[in-house]
Amino acid sequence: MEEHMKKMKETVLIVAGIVAGVLLSGPAASAVARLTATPSSGASVMLDRQGAVVTQTEIGTRGAFISRRQQDNRMVVLMFDNDYAYTLTSYLEQGEAVAVMESIPGAG
Repeated sequence: MEEHMKKMKETVLIVAGIVAGVLLSGPAASAVARLTATPSSGASVMLDRQGAVVTQTEIGTRGAFISRRQQDNRMVVLMFDNDYAYTLTSYLEQGEAVAVMESIPGAG
């Protein structure tokens, strides 16, 4: 049963990534945003703080860090739970970026 639930969650994450890709697929969007989901078992994530303002927050029920690079306004949103780390790299406004992360199943 647990293995079945894990496979379902992986499938939902793939679909969420596809939906986010479709939502962000305007003419210039290919260079505007990238969303990834990485299993968090044994994984580590490094967030470059040089020239950036980093804020620790929560998105729904998950912990998150939001980093905005001042030089070019590039934003990295790192959202995590016990199973996955989700990373959105974009030039979106903060509200739009958080909305994309909130759309991932289980985040709200």
